[in-house]
Amino acid sequence: MFWMTGLAITLASTPAAGADKCHGVTLEEGGLKMNVSASQQDGEPAFVSYMLILSYNADHSFALGARYAPKGDALGAPTGLSITSQVVMPDAIAGPTEQLQWFPQSAQPGTGGTGWVVHRRDSSANIGRASVTIAKAGAGDAAQTIDRARLGGAYRIERRDQNGKLLASGTVRLPAEPVVTALFRKARAAAIAGLEPCVTTMTIAPAPAMAPPAPPSPPR
Repeated sequence: MFWMTGLAITLASTPAAGADKCHGVTLEEGGLKMNVSASQQDGEPAFVSYMLILSYNADHSFALGARYAPKGDALGAPTGLSITSQVVMPDAIAGPTEQLQWFPQSAQPGTGGTGWVVHRRDSSANIGRASVTIAKAGAGDAAQTIDRARLGGAYRIERRDQNGKLLASGTVRLPAEPVVTALFRKARAAAIAGLEPCVTTMTIAPAPAMAPPAPPSPPR
């Protein structure tokens, strides 16, 4: 028999008026999905603290993602690129370890990059997702990769098992910059309009199970 000690407690604090505000929105149009979060601190002008766009292929099995660090309503160039794979997972929470390979559509297979991933299912859906960062501003030849994607260059993505067997493939590309900008401005306006005091949640997990103390030894 084991004794359980500790208590699971969730504490939520709502800041007073004038404190930090935040709000996030997700917009989907066609094969595009954009996540934008806005923040406001101490009554200063609101700003976008996070922005990601995902551009899916026809069956939504793969996506090319681009992160930005906007200044006002000006996007600038992406600060990073990622690829995402989606698979149907009605039962399992996590899939087997697989390879995600990517390379420019015009390049030979095997000339791009490879990342090992595990698809994990969202508890609210039967879709498992896995993502790999393929370029980050300021790292190696990232500028060339980012610029190619920004100008509409297509990338081929392949899912392979641990032995290299092809499981699925698809081609993805970012939409034209005016399309990204228009969707961003719409999402930015919605995020700023929805600003509200941020809520901080802290959870104290239960303490691990403990064995009961041993009974005292009988007197000799």
